[in-house]
Amino acid sequence: MPRTMGADPRELAGALLWVGIPGTNLDDATEQHLSDLRPGGVILFKRNIRSLEQVTSLCTELRTLLGDDLFVAVDQEGGLVERFAGLLPSFPGNMALGAIATREPTLGEHLAREQGRLTGTMLRCIGVDVVLAPALDLATTGANPSTGIRSFGNNSELAARLGAALIDGLHAGGVLPCAKHFPGLGSANVDSHLDLPFVAAQDHAQHLAPFSAAVRAAVPLVMTSHVVYQALDAKNPATFSRAITTDLLRGKLEFTGLVLTDDMEMGAIGQRFDFAAAIRNALAAGHDVLTVCSDAALQREARAVLVEGIARSESWCAGARNSVLRATTVRDSLLPQASRSIADMTALTSEAHQLAAAIAGRAITVLSDPKRLVPLHAGNARLSTNSAPARAVYGAAGQSTTNSILLLLPVLEAGTLVEDPLRGEADGSALVQALGDNVSVLRIPARPDAVTIGSAIAKAAEHQTVLLALTAARSIGAQADLARALCAAHPRVVLLALRSPFDLEVVPESANCAMLASYGFRDAQLEALAKVLLGRTQPFGRLPVRLEGVNT
Repeated sequence: MPRTMGADPRELAGALLWVGIPGTNLDDATEQHLSDLRPGGVILFKRNIRSLEQVTSLCTELRTLLGDDLFVAVDQEGGLVERFAGLLPSFPGNMALGAIATREPTLGEHLAREQGRLTGTMLRCIGVDVVLAPALDLATTGANPSTGIRSFGNNSELAARLGAALIDGLHAGGVLPCAKHFPGLGSANVDSHLDLPFVAAQDHAQHLAPFSAAVRAAVPLVMTSHVVYQALDAKNPATFSRAITTDLLRGKLEFTGLVLTDDMEMGAIGQRFDFAAAIRNALAAGHDVLTVCSDAALQREARAVLVEGIARSESWCAGARNSVLRATTVRDSLLPQASRSIADMTALTSEAHQLAAAIAGRAITVLSDPKRLVPLHAGNARLSTNSAPARAVYGAAGQSTTNSILLLLPVLEAGTLVEDPLRGEADGSALVQALGDNVSVLRIPARPDAVTIGSAIAKAAEHQTVLLALTAARSIGAQADLARALCAAHPRVVLLALRSPFDLEVVPESANCAMLASYGFRDAQLEALAKVLLGRTQPFGRLPVRLEGVNT
């Protein structure tokens, strides 16, 4: 049944909650919980996704149980955060678009708009109607792994243009986009999934610019951040700050849509605040939607807090009704679903794969190459460009090889809790396959110990050129140690930043090595990186962030 302005406190309270659920279908316990809670939205995570057909069925079940006005949302940003990775084409993500747009803004905007359109169309076909993207945070520091390549870069004007283009595309695809994380967490040096970040007092205008552009682009939802911005509110995180959520976002920026909290179960809240008080403070700040993404007991507690406040306070009741009205207005802005269904996915995914490959290929950036090591050469002859499997792959014990190029490949691991557990990409197989028999491979742990580092340096000495893939050197000290030791010991080193270009900051400028960035490790990006390394394509991208101590 549609929610009404005159609903009782329990109904109004439920409408203010967007929640996560545990599994891939509605078992009896989940159905009973949702029937009682009556949330306004359900957010899907990887734990809820097994196949496209299953998700389509789940969305239908949810709306049958909770009504057609239910919002079904998902984080499908591209890059690091893709709940449908392996089921839908994986787009490279925001920083790849930023690397393209830094050289050619018009092309970057076009690709962003097309990515949004295809993402939205595919998700709408299976029953999702809200995409929790784009992330509009500026990557002004590499200290926060939860931003990184989820950002378009550190140029506020460029991020504003790309964000607006992605929003336009998502709208055209038939879904509701959500700009996040207001007012911009790019300067934070702590991951809010773990604890509460504090951003020192500074002029925050550049961080607000992409959100202002998003409002002008008619973004219907904005998510705030669990960060204390001392220049805007010295005491409260944005989640609890009326100065930020109401006075700035609704007042100065004139945003009229739905304002969401980030997950109220994150460490930034749980480590510092009482949960019930956090719910009250977030609502008082001016949020329309409180997200509680995992714990059913906390979801019930949140509803109880809201029911009590709505029942006792006329202002709470009026605020809840206004939020429900905003939700209705946002729901009504959703474009009618085109005559598409899951049956149209074959054509859509083919188009999306082509677009993802185009973005990945255009984004590859050569930051520096003082010794002209790229494209790779074996002796004086350019390497072949076939894609046969690698001829020699070293195991733990190692083995000899006649190849003159070695790839040191650390295993990938999730760098932040926002990422789903890695599947498939963890071994870098797409890069190995694309380089073919031109390059020997030595796989090493993501966190190599001193013995492993020593062994890798010794093995590198047997080769003319060494490629080192960096997967988390900015946050894993052992990986940084390996990079520095290798650059000091070997005269011909090519560093490959597979996750974040900020990983290149760990190597001193005096290392004089080649540096490339792919802005991610999805298959299309690794294949595009191999093409540049082999000389099959020219690098196009330009670095969209500033790196400390790196001459680019």
